[in-house]
Amino acid sequence: MKDWSCEVCTEAVRDELGCRTETEKPIFEVAGILLHRCPFSLVNTETDTFVRCYVMAEKFGVLPFSGGWLEQSSKFVLAFNEFAKIVWSLKK
Repeated sequence: MKDWSCEVCTEAVRDELGCRTETEKPIFEVAGILLHRCPFSLVNTETDTFVRCYVMAEKFGVLPFSGGWLEQSSKFVLAFNEFAKIVWSLKK
């Protein structure tokens, strides 16, 4: 699994990219949203797992829990729908 910690960057890079605190000016833009923090500092293990589940569902039709959509947790379905909106907007 990917290590999302800021430990892979040097102290200077962490300060420059806003790993610990927001920067004065935006440093990244994602889907029209200006970020004042390194996006990797916002990703945790749960987020990483969800994105993997999303990809498996979209590309291969494999859901995280056996059964169909009605057997998935409401948290997963809500997150899936919100994430799908972002992905679709990026594809336009």
